[in-house]
Amino acid sequence: MSRGLRRVRKSLQEVADHTGHRLIAVRTNLRSHPVFNALNWEITHIAALAAVAHTLGERLGTMVVADSDAPPPFGSHPDLDPLWSSESVTLRSFGAGHSRLQRVAAIRDGSPLRGHLRVCWENRAESLNCGGCKKCLLTRLQLLAVGDPTGMDSFPDAPLVETLERLLQTEPGTSYPHFWRETPSALRDARLRALIEELVTYQPPPRWKKRLKRLLHI
Repeated sequence: MSRGLRRVRKSLQEVADHTGHRLIAVRTNLRSHPVFNALNWEITHIAALAAVAHTLGERLGTMVVADSDAPPPFGSHPDLDPLWSSESVTLRSFGAGHSRLQRVAAIRDGSPLRGHLRVCWENRAESLNCGGCKKCLLTRLQLLAVGDPTGMDSFPDAPLVETLERLLQTEPGTSYPHFWRETPSALRDARLRALIEELVTYQPPPRWKKRLKRLLHI
């Protein structure tokens, strides 16, 4: 097990101990399977969780998955998730009807998660969150918007304005602008609001311009 995975497992174990739950760590090669790996993970991730749930069977009983607010096609939907259930395992969707900002507000004061909140999937750093990817930044900004400037003590302590400016230089625009749109009105910092507006309104250049730049090496 890598050092990063050991750190994640340690964090999960501490939350499980605090809340009185048993942690079951599962290792699988599902994502490296040639058939499954050929499919888009954003569409198949709940199917993968369901496969793990059914492997555990009656020892698990019920698996709760967060309802997604991403537009379809996506792997999670409140109408779809329960259909992965069987006689031994029930999959239940949770959080439908609540925006991402509302969900962040709901966990803001959750002491078991302080120092353990993990949202990063890019694995750029050995810490639980890299702090600089779009998912990390969105979560930090939304925690700030609901009154927690510390990011629940779960992110590197990097200035938000500079980090967001750097992100816009390297990765302008976002595939999910609606995730960001509810955030600016809840922020006091005018510069942060302007940067978020720049992110959600960014329009990529036409393909012919990209090809021309590659041809001209500019």
